[in-house]
Amino acid sequence: MRELTWRESFLYYGSYPVAWSDMASSTILWKAKYDKTMTELQTWPIEQAHTEAVRLADYAIRMTHGSTAITSRPEFMRSTNTMTRYLTSLYGFFNHVFNRFYRMSWKSKDLFSDRWANRIGNKEFAKGFSELTGDFMMYIVLPSAVEALVVEAFMTQDWDEMGWGELLGNGMIHTVGASVPIVREVVHAVGTGHDPTIGLLGTAAKGYTDFFRQVNPNKEVHDVGKIIQNIGTVAGISTGVGGTQVGRWGRFVYDFMQDEQTPSGPADWYRAFRSGTIEPRRGH
Repeated sequence: MRELTWRESFLYYGSYPVAWSDMASSTILWKAKYDKTMTELQTWPIEQAHTEAVRLADYAIRMTHGSTAITSRPEFMRSTNTMTRYLTSLYGFFNHVFNRFYRMSWKSKDLFSDRWANRIGNKEFAKGFSELTGDFMMYIVLPSAVEALVVEAFMTQDWDEMGWGELLGNGMIHTVGASVPIVREVVHAVGTGHDPTIGLLGTAAKGYTDFFRQVNPNKEVHDVGKIIQNIGTVAGISTGVGGTQVGRWGRFVYDFMQDEQTPSGPADWYRAFRSGTIEPRRGH
């Protein structure tokens, strides 16, 4: 009911592309599930069929994207403690993924236990196994493949020396580890060779240390592009206006205008857009 502040505007427009893509995919999934259910329930009274179709469509969205409702968050995520928020501020979707992993675990145990005890037949076992396979592909294999392709293939220098099995394995380990706070930081550090961090605490601290390191008056040569990037990061941490990604874009624009970076293909432009530099980062 009022105009957005500068900080709120940055937060809004920064998250808009993700929110729009989530809404687009959710709308398509909801409509598909609703239409399928209405087709299957043609013999039901229209009002009853509509109510059931809406319920199942809503359920399909929650099972795919999770829920932002306070009742769907564990106590760890409901905490208003500042230090805890540094660990959980980006944990919404990964909390959903962790719950799906947990659900896959107990469903696998129940499914095989029931089959070995002859409590279910081959048909019921095949149906349950098919559901588990779908979840495994959706929440482990597919995200791992995307991460392997985007992060490893486009962002590192030695990806072409890896086989697809190694690429997918690296992505799978990172995907599964990312669902548990603190564990994800350890897994990321071991897998990439980077220093371990704790949630966003390390990111915030590194933003300041990188800035002061770059503007150190004792340095013989100052990298203006990196300084611009550091300014964006520090501004985002301190005020909420700006951020690392804005700083990266500023760095690339400056370097591009100074002919210090000249992208030559889609991969270079992608790295420039994502990291502020066309130089591939070193792999593991």
